[in-house]
Amino acid sequence: MAKYLVTWEADMSRFPIDPKERASMVAGLAGTVKQLIAEGKTSDWGIFLQGAAGYSVREGGATELYQDLQKFSPYIKFNVQEVLSVDAVLEATKAITG
Repeated sequence: MAKYLVTWEADMSRFPIDPKERASMVAGLAGTVKQLIAEGKTSDWGIFLQGAAGYSVREGGATELYQDLQKFSPYIKFNVQEVLSVDAVLEATKAITG
């Protein structure tokens, strides 16, 4: 199963200026994050201290990840990196060197 490091950044130009409206929108987005965690799709999530960017760790397939990230569009921009465990790196290295 693939593992991904997803970094994200809020597009603040799309957030409401009114604090109550913004809080409601943020609560909705956070609810979606909590749902993905409860479903076991996201294993870790955090926000950087500056408040408009963060990260998550995710396992699964690329298509399902894409579908879930679309739930945050157009408010959040993502950078997705597939990562390998140290065991996978050693296995790949062994296969290359014989």
